[in-house]
Amino acid sequence: ILHEDEAPVGYELAEDIPFSVDENGTVLVNGKETDKVTMVDKSKSYTVSVGKVDSLSGKKISGAKLKLTDSDGNVVDEWVSDKNNVHEINLGAGTYVLSETEAPEDYKIADNIEFTVNQYGEITVDGKQVDQILMKDVRKDKIIDTGDHSHIALYGCVSLAMLGIAVMAFITRIKMN
Repeated sequence: ILHEDEAPVGYELAEDIPFSVDENGTVLVNGKETDKVTMVDKSKSYTVSVGKVDSLSGKKISGAKLKLTDSDGNVVDEWVSDKNNVHEINLGAGTYVLSETEAPEDYKIADNIEFTVNQYGEITVDGKQVDQILMKDVRKDKIIDTGDHSHIALYGCVSLAMLGIAVMAFITRIKMN
């Protein structure tokens, strides 16, 4: 039996592999002839929590379509945010990119977040260790239509400018007399 007592950091213990060597030196694994016995360690996975929040209030928001890709661009997971829950994903050590493919109504699409999970399960974003990934959505600017389409501010500025010119002309005339 090939047995592993301790796995390398970031890996799970491999299962034992029973094998035998017959009198001719032939190696048999599970009754099949082979020239070597290979044990493969499976990398550990760590739970990563992802939340979607309003950038001002910090409250969780629903309706954002999110996608997680690995460093090779492969899609690892896709989901829609829920204001009642954080999304949990089991990930191995590596670099990932969280992107928003569709923002909720009244929000702008957030910038991508690149993060790394190391062999100990520690998560870093921009070189800083974090407990969870929080993507913040910024509300779209809203122009409120009051129904008043006049240019009162423009008229006010023009009126003040004309008043200033009139006062300057009056002062100049008084000085000339």
